[in-house]
Amino acid sequence: MSNFNAFKKLARTASFILPSGIEAEIKEPMGSHQSLITKSDSNKKKKGIMKMLQDSIVRIGDKTHIDNVFFKKLLSEDVNFLLFRLGLLSNPDKVEEGEVETLRFNYEFPVKGGRKVVEQVEIEIDDENFPIQPYSWVKPLMIAQWKEDNEVDESIKLSEDQELEVFKNGFIPVYDSYEEMLEDQYERVYTISGDDIENIDVDWKLLNMKTQEENGRLLESDDVNINTILKMRKPTYLMETEGGPTRTSLPIDSIPSHIVEGLRKDILKTEANINTTFVVGSKSDPSLQQQLNLISTPAFFFRSLGI
Repeated sequence: MSNFNAFKKLARTASFILPSGIEAEIKEPMGSHQSLITKSDSNKKKKGIMKMLQDSIVRIGDKTHIDNVFFKKLLSEDVNFLLFRLGLLSNPDKVEEGEVETLRFNYEFPVKGGRKVVEQVEIEIDDENFPIQPYSWVKPLMIAQWKEDNEVDESIKLSEDQELEVFKNGFIPVYDSYEEMLEDQYERVYTISGDDIENIDVDWKLLNMKTQEENGRLLESDDVNINTILKMRKPTYLMETEGGPTRTSLPIDSIPSHIVEGLRKDILKTEANINTTFVVGSKSDPSLQQQLNLISTPAFFFRSLGI
């Protein structure tokens, strides 16, 4: 007769480096998580996916107690990568190196008129469909190491395709502690300059789970726009007032567009990019297409849901 703990010992684990340069270890989800991520209510499903991830993290750097406070400090692109790797770990069929897994699941296309179009869709989970890039403090170190390993002159600038080739096999460790990384990197500075003004330093913050959760309803509403994403980075500057310099929110909607563009480029250059979206199309009606997110798809974590 087997002890119940024997089941826990069968749980598979995986270790890898996050886009922020920290080693992480995860274990595969439990059966209870399947009910959490298959709720019909989209908000409950999202919360279920995050609960599943939090339960599945064994450690991040030197941190082994992943409580709610720490989980909300995690950078958003680190979380996306954790979910991506958790989905890969969840596959009961081992995928050999060089092989490409094809994920199949039924999807109901949103159509007007009350009719339903439900079809099986499929997506190949490979480097081309889901490219990855690390945060800005990891990127140059990886490129420098790649140039050294491949005897490429350090003065040569790599193309975008070459950079993606560098990153596709995973990231490199830069920090041992997640808290140390956040202390060094979480708060960023973008400098606005001009001929007739003194330089203005705009402080902004990397997107994390706390801010993403706070803005969850807004992101799903019709009021969301491209400037919403900038405002979520909480940009501020020192404004001169009668009482002295006062830290004030940057008025995104009321400043020249070139400043907005410059800030947006700085954010894109700094933050990691873990692409997990893909487009599916109806075989019976080519006009029906929908963009989906792999890490929001229950069948990615429990393959039997796609049968």
